[in-house]
Amino acid sequence: MAICKKEEFYAYEKMDFCFSGCGHEPQPVGRMRCVRKEFAEANPAAFEEFLEDYASSVDFVNSNVEAAAELVAGYEIVPKAPVAQKALPECNITFITGSEMKEKVSGYLQVLYDQAPDSVGGTMPDDAFYYGA
Repeated sequence: MAICKKEEFYAYEKMDFCFSGCGHEPQPVGRMRCVRKEFAEANPAAFEEFLEDYASSVDFVNSNVEAAAELVAGYEIVPKAPVAQKALPECNITFITGSEMKEKVSGYLQVLYDQAPDSVGGTMPDDAFYYGA
């Protein structure tokens, strides 16, 4: 997982959500990264660099589990590298963009909306909500 320390980026993190029994079959979305449209439009190079770095970070973690586990332990996300090394392959760490991201996120938001419309602002987001979809 990449962490951007620039205050212009706002992360919305949500733990995996159980969808069984809700009448929908979307894949749960564990974590999302959100950015203000105004920032992305005003700083396209910084935003694209963030996306590239995020994708590289995901690739690194999935391709170098042992090294990633050492970093996870070093940053005290978990107490010891062997715990992280065992957990990382089961974490489904991905970087999803475009239409695939829109499909998964819209399904996730639909489940939230169906249960409590106010949880997503009272209406489902339109296409402009999804970057690059």
